[in-house]
Amino acid sequence: MAVKLYLGVEGVLLHRVNRLKRKARGFEAMPYALEFLSWAVSRIDCYWLTSLDRCGGNNRIRRAFRIAWNIPNLPGELEILFEAVIPTVWDNAKIEGIDLDSDFFWIESDPDPECLAGLKRRGIENRLLIYRQPNDLWKFACQLEPLGEKADLW
Repeated sequence: MAVKLYLGVEGVLLHRVNRLKRKARGFEAMPYALEFLSWAVSRIDCYWLTSLDRCGGNNRIRRAFRIAWNIPNLPGELEILFEAVIPTVWDNAKIEGIDLDSDFFWIESDPDPECLAGLKRRGIENRLLIYRQPNDLWKFACQLEPLGEKADLW
């Protein structure tokens, strides 16, 4: 059975910012977000697990990255990268979008108490990797590397 990696977007790959000029909320890419995503997709079955798009799609995720990179469209190589990440479906708590019976890891910046309790009840709270600082993506890649197929990091 292949390892699954569930990826939070806000707070892990992107950071929300308030763009005062537009009076709209925007995004900035976290350091190493693209490198980590490229690395992960090439080695592990990846899944989006984000409140940006919890209905099985990824249009709002793509839009958030376009805003972060200030580009109207994702280039072809990024479209391919984003297509490789499988969207999840969940209603009330992100844990609903995780196949808890699988071999998985979940990268999240701010897990809610319900999700933490659900993982703890099953004794799998060690599957949650909490993102706290920019070099955490590198740390997670080093931790997950033995699970992947290739031997080099970005």
